[in-house]
Amino acid sequence: MIFKKIDYFSTTDSPHKLRLTTHEQQVEFRGDLNDIQKRYPFLFRGHKRILLNPKRIKLIDLQTRLVTFIDDESCQIAYRRLSELKQIL
Repeated sequence: MIFKKIDYFSTTDSPHKLRLTTHEQQVEFRGDLNDIQKRYPFLFRGHKRILLNPKRIKLIDLQTRLVTFIDDESCQIAYRRLSELKQIL
């Protein structure tokens, strides 16, 4: 399954554009995070601009709110989402 390689989806500065980050590359495309979240409910909303793949998370730094993935890619998540993410993992 392709989702084994996906770290996260995030919005870009351009309207209606998303960035898909995998362990190999980053790809930008037109889309909406809400649509992706509805279609793939196992993804975790870590921030209003980020959908994380919890199965790829290696480490969560609670002080900086930084999530590090298996391939050492990282992104920040919202403070209010930390406790829910810890419960999932």
